[in-house]
Amino acid sequence: GKCPQLARRKRSSVQLLETKQNKAAQYQDRQLRKCCEDGMHDNPMGHSCEKRAGYIEDQHECRNVFLECCQYIRDIRRTLQRDDELFLARSEIEDGFLSDEQIVSRTEFPESWLWQMEHLTAPANDQGISSKNQMEFSMKKPL
Repeated sequence: GKCPQLARRKRSSVQLLETKQNKAAQYQDRQLRKCCEDGMHDNPMGHSCEKRAGYIEDQHECRNVFLECCQYIRDIRRTLQRDDELFLARSEIEDGFLSDEQIVSRTEFPESWLWQMEHLTAPANDQGISSKNQMEFSMKKPL
């Protein structure tokens, strides 16, 4: 179902946030911490960490920290995404089956509700088929 999936995604998001905070906290220097945080920002353009680090000019140490944090969080994201995909694949497989408690099995099959005995009054034709003569009825015309 959808609920475990949403809870799982939310849990992954919280894990990722905590991981980012812990990684950035490793840098005492405020400027380097900012370089690390920038490296861990989402990258909607899909550029590689190396390409993004290349845009940082003149700050050799910042570039290295940016790249290190970017690669670190990229690997964490991949792991979390793989875990989510495995979880979803498992839950989709499990969704295809009913638990034993959900299966209702009939043990009694009364047929009286389905069948009604009718006596055929017309003689069988040359193919051995007989029918029942129907009484005709008519509807009254509305007033």
